[in-house]
Amino acid sequence: ACLLGTAEDYLSLLECLRLGGAPVLSPASTRRLLSNAIGQTLVAARGPGWKFGLGPMILNDPSAAGQRQGAGSWSWCGLYGNHYWVDPVSAISLVAMTNTATTGAWGEFAESIVDAIYIRSGRTACGNCSG
Repeated sequence: ACLLGTAEDYLSLLECLRLGGAPVLSPASTRRLLSNAIGQTLVAARGPGWKFGLGPMILNDPSAAGQRQGAGSWSWCGLYGNHYWVDPVSAISLVAMTNTATTGAWGEFAESIVDAIYIRSGRTACGNCSG
């Protein structure tokens, strides 16, 4: 089995989930998918402020994580350079698709895209951001 789509298709799905899930999922299923599913367990790969939902990572504490996104933002990446994040508080969704393996999926490249969007929109404050 495989799934085939474009960046625009991917963004459409993320927007569907950001807006409550219909017609793909019920609102209750969407809330469950996008809520902390691991309690107080630390997400070692990302550090403080992050949790896992039933699908994506959830940003519970932007200040502790040093992130500009709002609390409740969610994201995930793929090994070969795909990255998405959704900030329901700011109504911003992003899909970034590269062919740069782990560099595009996680780390400085993906974080710099997020930072650029928030700096451009005027949100320069965050807990531990350097820029």
